[in-house]
Amino acid sequence: VIYYAKRLIELHGTKGDILTAMVDKAKDLPEYSIYQSIPGFSDKTVVSLIAELGDLHRFRTANKLNAFVGIDLRFNDSGDYKSTGFITKRGNSTARKVLFRAISNIASTASYGHPSHINDWYQKKKQSSLSKGTKKIAIGAMSRLLRTMHYLAINHQLYDYKAASKH
Repeated sequence: VIYYAKRLIELHGTKGDILTAMVDKAKDLPEYSIYQSIPGFSDKTVVSLIAELGDLHRFRTANKLNAFVGIDLRFNDSGDYKSTGFITKRGNSTARKVLFRAISNIASTASYGHPSHINDWYQKKKQSSLSKGTKKIAIGAMSRLLRTMHYLAINHQLYDYKAASKH
């Protein structure tokens, strides 16, 4: 037990060193400051998304980015049967996990005075549709977040709550 406890402490330290090195390398990238401007994004979230998504300029539309992550909707309709749709999950599962955690970070930082239009939409949907699961609402918020990130990266803009709330 003592060996495993020491090993765990060593691994935790190594993880911190790797994160610091990733942040040092990513600070020079233009996406770093853009993503950092989004409320609720920490250094770890930003470097994880840069690593998983890469350069967003290679996606012509935000829908293609959604498909890359695997949160694009698919329907199974046949005859009179109409499905509600489900995500394909044919994409980067690590990016989906990071984005899912990012949505909860965005929601929690909004209560500390860092609002975002993504959290406004997320909270409105949670209040209005009690029958839907919060995971489905979080997937919708992830889609909005990816659209926002794509727009900001393509136009080289920092996040601005007032400008985002108008749209």
